[in-house]
Amino acid sequence: MSRAPPDSPERRWRACRPAPPASTNSPTTPLSDLITNDPGGTRAFARRVLRSILELPDDDRVIHLDTAQAWLDAKGSAAEAGRVLHCHENTVRYRIRRLEERLGTDLDNPLDLAELAAALQAVRTFPDLAAPQS
Repeated sequence: MSRAPPDSPERRWRACRPAPPASTNSPTTPLSDLITNDPGGTRAFARRVLRSILELPDDDRVIHLDTAQAWLDAKGSAAEAGRVLHCHENTVRYRIRRLEERLGTDLDNPLDLAELAAALQAVRTFPDLAAPQS
């Protein structure tokens, strides 16, 4: 434990360190239980929800999936997602609009948002879903 005064540069630096990487293990939640209890149905669901994204070339597919996940993790904050993705918040907003256009959804609609969140959870659980389609 540091003995530096509470307002010292050392304490401020330590407080601003990046968080450790998130665990790759998903916590057990009702959604994760649902996804893992029917892998075949989950895969079909995720492919149906994300079809137009999964069919994109590698770079575009990864950008769309990473942006969507960062935006969801940031609870819809473009500014926070931008910090995580190292891009401007307007870039995140643009990408989310493009995602909505490609998916034919409106992420202000709770059902569309829930489907996207569940499909992205499926991709995290079964990473091969995001692999290039053959």
